[in-house]
Amino acid sequence: MRHGQDVLVSSRLTPGSEWLLSDGLGGSASGTSHGVLQRRTHALLTTCSAHGGLTTLLLGLEERLGTERGAWDLAALAERAMLAGGAPLVEWFTSEPTPTWRMRVGAVVLEKRIRMIHGHSAVCVSYRVVSGSAARITLGPRVVCRDPEALQREDPDARGAAQGVPGRVRI
Repeated sequence: MRHGQDVLVSSRLTPGSEWLLSDGLGGSASGTSHGVLQRRTHALLTTCSAHGGLTTLLLGLEERLGTERGAWDLAALAERAMLAGGAPLVEWFTSEPTPTWRMRVGAVVLEKRIRMIHGHSAVCVSYRVVSGSAARITLGPRVVCRDPEALQREDPDARGAAQGVPGRVRI
């Protein structure tokens, strides 16, 4: 299903505006076509234990696009456009075969794609500059450890294991 700018400027959920991927093990990734999480169950990585219990591990990514003209927080731009009904950050979206967004930030057109790794509790998020000047994307994982339906307050004492290697983060 493809969506254009006329659909994406609306803040209400319309049929087909959400996407869902499965890892084949009971885990999933899900979200909306405009990129703003609107349900507690939306997340980039929810895993399934051997006993069928679900745990949300990765809510999303803090994405910051930098060019020679400045830096932009992509989530803030998407949310502001959705709420104000202004020019959308997302110019184009398709959920088939995997969720793919085409976004315009200044003179840069960026493509973002999400894939689940079948048979593994893993998600792959890739970015590609389609047109415009050179750009650099900086990512920060929003890590949690909670039931998909639960709320989790920030806990400065919470500790986890994250290993960064060029191009990947293992949590």
